[in-house]
Amino acid sequence: MKRLRQCVDACTVLANQSGQVKGSFCIRASMITHLFTQVLPLPLPPGGGDKGRCMWRDSGMTYDTQSSCLHSLSLIARHFAAVCLSLKATRTTDASRTVTFAAIAAITDALMRVRATDVPSALSLHYAGAAGGPVTPFGFDIGGFADESATMMFADPCLAAARTRVLDYFTAVSARVPPGHVVFQFDRSGDISAGDAALVEQLCVQMGFSRDFQHGKYEQAASYLSGQRSEVLDVYPELGVFRDIVFYLKLVMVPTA
Repeated sequence: MKRLRQCVDACTVLANQSGQVKGSFCIRASMITHLFTQVLPLPLPPGGGDKGRCMWRDSGMTYDTQSSCLHSLSLIARHFAAVCLSLKATRTTDASRTVTFAAIAAITDALMRVRATDVPSALSLHYAGAAGGPVTPFGFDIGGFADESATMMFADPCLAAARTRVLDYFTAVSARVPPGHVVFQFDRSGDISAGDAALVEQLCVQMGFSRDFQHGKYEQAASYLSGQRSEVLDVYPELGVFRDIVFYLKLVMVPTA
């Protein structure tokens, strides 16, 4: 957790001093890639016999710690998007940015499933499928990451190792998520998915948010997830953080990005 905050501070200083520090963009890109591929452990696949060993899932963190980590990940992802999309695109930089964003997304997904030890978030409980009632977990699809990254040019073996751990994690997650609970399918359609609508609907039912029966749950989910209606994102800002990080990952996998 401390490393995330230190990375945010360093990126902020380098961004503000870009006129005085030569190669500020390259330094920030390299630092963030190093952090997520060599310093921080990536989450272990759920249900893989590693109960109690995953730092993100099994550390027993409080809601404040969970929120702070997600906020730091949001700031780091924004810095990384700004710098990596400003650098000249090559096969090696494309591999680095794609795997790094996939690692950030994996950690964010794991944090979203954490049941805080003090005040568990209703959003996290529903996303993890741990809320009361007959609920099942949600998740997002990393799309063609496996195929696209298979032929990437990795200049550092740590990137190849991180790719493998990301694939292991999301393969295990996908096996637990029903097709109707897949969220944030930006790479398939510009419309709200059934998973987006189901997640927002469950939150509305539990927390009493206004439900739009006139226009339907898809329009309701679109207004809440986009922030057009701010009630849900005001209470659960981590949902907006999660949405944006998944979007960044899918953006850098677009062939023309």
